Amino acid sequence: MRGHSNPSALKEGRKRDSSLEGDQPRKKVAKKRRRRECSSDGCTNQVVRSGVCIRHGATWTKKKCSREGCTNFAMNGGVCIFHGAKKRICKMEGCMNGVIKGGVCYRHGAYRL
Repeated sequence: MRGHSNPSALKEGRKRDSSLEGDQPRKKVAKKRRRRECSSDGCTNQVVRSGVCIRHGATWTKKKCSREGCTNFAMNGGVCIFHGAKKRICKMEGCMNGVIKGGVCYRHGAYRL
């Protein structure tokens, strides 16, 4: 049995544990999203805008606050925090830290990779 070319032939008649549950539908697996590569010759960077990466001419800037004379970055609704953008607060009771990911702060489980 050692040099068998088809390992599933060894387990004829046996089903996988996941298929024994019967009536429950199988979970859909998310497809891996493939990012486009820069169209410049020999460049493998990800496309940012117009088919090219930052190095080959794509421009990318954060939006500025829409209030006249303000140079801060817009957070929500086109304005910065000083001009009315609401800062989201952690949803855990009694916590006043800012939200990082999933409605919670670092202390309550929003870890960056």
